Amino acid sequence: FLVTTLSSSLFSEEKKFDDYDKVEKVFQAYIKAVDKKNIDEMSKYFYYGGGPDRTIFHFGDNPPILVSELEELKQILTAWKESPNSSFLRTRLDKINIAPRNDWINERICTVDVTYSRLGRDDKFIVQKRSIYHFYRDKNSGIFGFFKKWKKWKIYMLVDTEVESTQS
Repeated sequence: FLVTTLSSSLFSEEKKFDDYDKVEKVFQAYIKAVDKKNIDEMSKYFYYGGGPDRTIFHFGDNPPILVSELEELKQILTAWKESPNSSFLRTRLDKINIAPRNDWINERICTVDVTYSRLGRDDKFIVQKRSIYHFYRDKNSGIFGFFKKWKKWKIYMLVDTEVESTQS
C-alpha cells in the first residue's frame, strides 16, 4: 500500500521538461533586450541561416515574413523599434507557458506561449498582447560537441495571437 501511494503521488504531478528553466532564462533575457530596444542584443536570441533555415515572423493577418540573414532580421527589429508599437518602457509577463514540442536525437523544439502587458511611465498599462515563440536548438558537431553537447536555445518563429477575453 505504501509503495503504491508513494509512486502514484510522485508520478501524478505534471513535471517540467528538462530544459524548462534554460528556456525561461533565455526568454527573460530576450525580454530585457526588448525593453532596452537594443537591436543587436535582441538579434542574438533569434535563429537564422541560409537555405531552409529561416526565422518566421507572423504578425496578425499579414503574411508571414521569412528571414534568412542577420541584416534582414535587424531591418525588421529596427522598423519595430521606430514604430508606435514600441512606445512602451517595460514589459510585464502576465502568463507564461513553456512546453516541449519535439525532442529528437539531434534537435529540440519547444514553445513559449506568453501573455504580456506593455507598461509606460509610472507602470501605466498601455496594452496587453499574446505571442507564441517557437524555440529551437541542435547539437554541436565535431570537437565542440565533445565539450558542449547542445547549442543555445534560439527563437525560430514568432506568432502574434489575440488575447483571450476574460469578460463574459
